[in-house]
Amino acid sequence: MIKIGVVLPITGSEAKPGQYQKEGIELAVKQINDQGGVMVKSLGKKLPIQIVFYDDGSDQAKSASLVERAMSSDKVVAVIGGYSTALGQAQSVMADRYQTVWITPGAAASSIFSQGYQWIFGTLSPVDQLGYTTMQFLGWLVDQGKLKKGSRSPWSLRIPITVSTTSMASSSGSRSIPGTSPSS
Repeated sequence: MIKIGVVLPITGSEAKPGQYQKEGIELAVKQINDQGGVMVKSLGKKLPIQIVFYDDGSDQAKSASLVERAMSSDKVVAVIGGYSTALGQAQSVMADRYQTVWITPGAAASSIFSQGYQWIFGTLSPVDQLGYTTMQFLGWLVDQGKLKKGSRSPWSLRIPITVSTTSMASSSGSRSIPGTSPSS
């Protein structure tokens, strides 16, 4: 059995998106386990995934404490958590302390990823790169023919981007989608 901790907000101010992420994780684990689990080469066989789930109630202190519990007492091989930046910042310090992988599906503050931690990973671009990566993705969609070049559709307009985090001042700017022409 491969134990993975999941610490998400199912109650409190972040409950709705936390519940969506919990449902997505449960679906992925079910699909993986239905296929026999994850292949562990050193054992030469597949092992099922077991989720150790905690509701952090959208509370930073509780969130960090639950991640620490999952890593130290529950002996999980990884923790998925930190839906929001506030919860993610509280959780992220535990990964290097316990040398356990921490993966955040929702925290994207650049400050989390600029601390030099070795055991943390994010599924979103850090906030200071989010505008750029979004435009790269939209440009790729144009290149794939999924967005039309030069049309007067909303996709051919200049898109304003505002980025702000707790660790840096707000900045605003706009950028054209690659391969499109701005509307006048």
